[in-house]
Amino acid sequence: MYSLRQWWKFAKQINHQYNVSILRMLLENIVLYCFRGVGPRYYFEAQIWQPQLNWHDKLSYSDSRGYKTLLAELNPPAYRKISQHKVVEKAVLQLNGIPVAPFIGFFHPSRGIEHNGQTLNNRQTLHKLLSAHNGQRIVFKLVEGWGGHGMSVIIPLEVNHQLQIKDVKLNTFSAFDVWFSQLTVPQDGLVLEEYVEQHSQMARLNPDSVNTLRVWVKLVNNIPQIVGTIVRIGRAGSLVDNASQGGFIARVVQDTGIIDQAMSCDIVPVVYQTHPDSGIKLSGTEIPFWHESMSLAKRALLAFPEMKFTGLDIAITADGPLVIELNLEPDKVTARNFGKSLKQLLDVNAN
Repeated sequence: MYSLRQWWKFAKQINHQYNVSILRMLLENIVLYCFRGVGPRYYFEAQIWQPQLNWHDKLSYSDSRGYKTLLAELNPPAYRKISQHKVVEKAVLQLNGIPVAPFIGFFHPSRGIEHNGQTLNNRQTLHKLLSAHNGQRIVFKLVEGWGGHGMSVIIPLEVNHQLQIKDVKLNTFSAFDVWFSQLTVPQDGLVLEEYVEQHSQMARLNPDSVNTLRVWVKLVNNIPQIVGTIVRIGRAGSLVDNASQGGFIARVVQDTGIIDQAMSCDIVPVVYQTHPDSGIKLSGTEIPFWHESMSLAKRALLAFPEMKFTGLDIAITADGPLVIELNLEPDKVTARNFGKSLKQLLDVNAN
């Protein structure tokens, strides 16, 4: 339950920063809750309080159930599992000639397999695989993880004929046997990928994380269209750029691929002119391979049967963009960066 104290806190903040009447926000919130089920939190998160929105625009917003209904129309639930499983998703993308982070293996006690078809299901086979990648960064991911949860990056190193494992995040070294004894393997296994070395322009935003594009794409009359794009940027010391791990976002001018404004992912965002840790200027930064990235996003959506909408993550290397993963139910709050309600953005009958 959203407390009156929380509502008052955010209303005062918006009143101070944007000079929007608190009484106006209260009346709007009451009307939207009564007629559209929009609660106080989403009223602030989606920035429905903006004065430039007329009542037709404001009433096009709805609660989470409305978003679920839209998604059910766009992406039939029976087909969503194809993209939720990272091994299957990667296979479908590669089959369609779409570049992805190179697959090393799938570690699982019964189904485990390397990229070359060799078994990868126990301590011995994993030791052999990691020994063959001496000195290389390897990413371990949950098969159906999200938000960077459960991800780790290691570097296997042969030291005096013994395999050592460096945990990149913790900057610690362990003998392989010690590391393996502490490795948590979920029931559905782990995906192993090569670490993506990002383009120098993207690394400039934050060198510790792979900073990705989150691109919303929808299918209209069988033609993919870009709904909008943001850049996700990590914080110093973080391996991931996800908001749930402390990252923030930057809005992009869609026609040019130039960063317009960076901000936190708070309910009432904090605007950044520079990176809050490094001080690097963000506004005006040009995203490399911009048009190639937009083209890749469209192709990726077309690779999955019956799918009409996705929010996908794209990393950009020195050689061009590649797909990290698709999200068939991306966080609805991202829509606030595209200036319209979810209904307005995702209506396939609208251009």
